[in-house]
Amino acid sequence: MVAMLVVMFGCSNDKTEEDFDEPKATRTVLVYIAANNDLSSFASMNISDMVKGAAAANLSVDNLIVYVSGQGDVPHLYRITNQGKQLIKSYPQQNSLEKEVMAGVLSEVREMYPAPSNGVIFWSHGYGWMPRSVFGTRAVSETNSPHPMTKNFGVDNLSSSGISAEDIASLLPDNVYDFIAFDACYMGAIEVVWALRKKCDYMMLSAAEVLSEGLPYKMIVSELFATGQADLKTIAKKYFDVYNSSASAYERSATIAVVDCKYVDEMAAELKDIIIKFGGNSVDVSKVQWFDRTVYGHHFAYDIGDYVDHMVDSSGSALFYEKLNKAIVAKYTTPTLWVGDYRGRDITVRKFNGLSIFIPTADEADNVMNVYKKTDWYKYLYSE
Repeated sequence: MVAMLVVMFGCSNDKTEEDFDEPKATRTVLVYIAANNDLSSFASMNISDMVKGAAAANLSVDNLIVYVSGQGDVPHLYRITNQGKQLIKSYPQQNSLEKEVMAGVLSEVREMYPAPSNGVIFWSHGYGWMPRSVFGTRAVSETNSPHPMTKNFGVDNLSSSGISAEDIASLLPDNVYDFIAFDACYMGAIEVVWALRKKCDYMMLSAAEVLSEGLPYKMIVSELFATGQADLKTIAKKYFDVYNSSASAYERSATIAVVDCKYVDEMAAELKDIIIKFGGNSVDVSKVQWFDRTVYGHHFAYDIGDYVDHMVDSSGSALFYEKLNKAIVAKYTTPTLWVGDYRGRDITVRKFNGLSIFIPTADEADNVMNVYKKTDWYKYLYSE
């Protein structure tokens, strides 16, 4: 009897293996920084801000992972917590925009830091759907410009080429990422969103240029790791507020939008129907809102809604806007972009509907059209 009681008492205090488990991460966010270019110093600044943001958010269990390739150094992988920046590993010198390299890092981070929720932020120069080799104009970085530098996506000094949205999509598994964001210029294009729409639930991107300081990482770590899902709407608002409230007219320049990917196909189907019925290529593009600065007379980033408005009247566009407004769950723009541009290319924003679109014209350069026809968006738009 006594022996039985002792055994029973002992069993009642036994702890299972789960009782001793460390708390498990609920989210892993990878910031993939390709900064082996003239943005390298801004990458260092952003990482420093992430450390400050993680401390303020008391980030300890969830995973803020940074892959960074900068000038004059080999790439490194870090984990950032409320304790600071921890070096996880260093890599041999490599082109961070090669598919094999990017695929390897993405896969490695998923294996090392598994979590039920995942997000990725791609950070670099950006050109939307257009490769760097045919991009009509670089973002301002000229020494005689009074403006701050901007980000364009996909530049690694080890190569002259970047990586397309279609190639990025091919590297991402289905049903893994809750969100994809681009801290880079011109990625807020329907051509980019279309390529990636099946790879995540939400996207956050800019239709125009992004100043080199990029996202305000010191202020958004809590939102990146919000309970349930990352609070991209609040991040977008904070990003807008930072630039819209700048004391410098040069720096009051920002657009950003958050896309709910499950509604993109509906919106795209209505847009395709309008373009096919009303001849989208016959629009006078000089009257359509654009977001890019160009030196050769051809723009490539027009407002998607203003494009529709120049094809049909309000009764004809009502269904499109209904579907667009379901897909775009947050959007912000400053009233102007690049005020005082020294080449006279500053932009007044009359309309902003969240995304840009390319409108090919009859005299479009062959090299531009050859690339455009390879995009998934072109294939969808002009397929039977």
